[in-house]
Amino acid sequence: MVLLRKQGEYVPGTDFGAWACRVAYFEVLALRKKQQRERGRIFFADQRLLDHLAHEAGKQFLVGDQALLARLEQCIKQLSSFHRRLIHYRYSQNILSEQIAERLGRSAPAVRQLLYRIRTRLLKCVQGRPMSEEDE
Repeated sequence: MVLLRKQGEYVPGTDFGAWACRVAYFEVLALRKKQQRERGRIFFADQRLLDHLAHEAGKQFLVGDQALLARLEQCIKQLSSFHRRLIHYRYSQNILSEQIAERLGRSAPAVRQLLYRIRTRLLKCVQGRPMSEEDE
């Protein structure tokens, strides 16, 4: 719930897992401070333990993200050069579908549909699922 409330603070393109861990860390600190005011209700009394737990949780996200990114990179390499170029325009250069359509001489809805199909294909690839004929 806290992440949903704070979603406006997240910067797209940055490490979501690290951001979520940091938000959780500060929530635990706030809870700890509140509990210190209420006598006898301290669950995380040791700051070093709290810091260690936060550090370890962050490492878990980082390892998972790196493995996922490596799989995604391999899947992108399997795309045609044209599809790789579209993905590069949209997600590396942050170019909108309408602008890509202008560059390619296509309609914006056609570009959006093609990007959708490419994303679906990449998702299946990253998840290790076989791609169907319509994914091509």
